[in-house]
This record gives sequence, C-alpha cells and structure tokens, in this order.
Amino acid sequence: MKKTYYPKSVLLIIFSIFMLSIIISGTYSICWYLIRDSKTILDWIGLGVAIYFIAFLVYTFLRFIRRKIVLYEDRIFVLEDMGGKEVKIQYEVDLSFAEIENVYLEISNKNSLNKNMRWVITPMLYIVFDLNDGTKARINVYFYSKKQVISIIDYIIEKKKQIDPIFSNPTGYELISELSKQKSIL
Repeated sequence: MKKTYYPKSVLLIIFSIFMLSIIISGTYSICWYLIRDSKTILDWIGLGVAIYFIAFLVYTFLRFIRRKIVLYEDRIFVLEDMGGKEVKIQYEVDLSFAEIENVYLEISNKNSLNKNMRWVITPMLYIVFDLNDGTKARINVYFYSKKQVISIIDYIIEKKKQIDPIFSNPTGYELISELSKQKSIL
C-alpha cells in the first residue's frame, strides 16, 4: 500500500485559482486579438509578449501541481522539482525506512540539498532525516498543511518502528509543537 500526499495549503489553493484565472483570461484575450482585423507591429509585439507570459504561467503552474510525497511500505519517494538549479527547491529523495536514524523538522531558506538559492528568502519547513551513512535527506513541506506534515511524520515513524522496534522519535504533533514554540512562523 502506498500513500501519496499532494500540497493542500491555503497559499497553494489561492495561487492555483489565481494562475488558472490568468491563464484562461489570457488565452481568451489572445483568441480575441487574433480575430480582430487591423494589426500593427506593436500589436504583434504585444501578442508575442502575451503568449510568452501565458506559457511562463502554465510552466509555473505545472511546477506546483507536480509536487507530491509518496510513502511506500518500505521507502519514501519525492519527485524532483522542474526547472534549473536557481529555481529548484526540492531535489529527488528516494530512501528506505531502514536508512533513517532520526526525524526532525527544520526551517530554512535553502533548497533540499541545503544549498543557498539566489531568489529565495522565504523560510520554508523541511522534514529532515539523519541517515545511517551520516548524511541528511530533506523534504520540503512548505506547501503542505500541518495536518499532512504530522501524518507524514507519524507514518514514517510507524514504518521505522516495524523495522527497528527500539527506534524512538517524537511524534509529528510533538515536532510541530516544539518548532512552533521556537519559531512563530508556523
């Protein structure tokens, strides 16, 4: 059995509605323009800019709706974001529950590889895993609700305890509560 989580934050819903309305109205405007009779060079330049803008919005919208976290019986998989390294926040994560030693939450304005990003200044929430080999894996959960984050963490802890009965880690609710006390952005 696998569980798939898609972002459900209020920000993403508002952003999606806004993006869809702009895409639909922009497409309508382009179609309206094409059936008009008189066209000047400025009209053609404006049409080119409008088409580029609509294509950019469609690309941005696709980047956001492609986000998901998939929890399998034995592993975690997160798809890599679309785009180049300057806009990519989440890199692919594919790890088994057996590799996990510790789970905690962290707020950072870096990408999932813990590298600085030129255009990102917004602090984002990450689920961080300390792994057996001494490395860390991070999953960006900025666009997920608190309830989803708690559910994801609890599922991971439950699966890890099935593999390693002596594994102990605070629950998702405890981690969120602790982080909320430390930082007032949640």
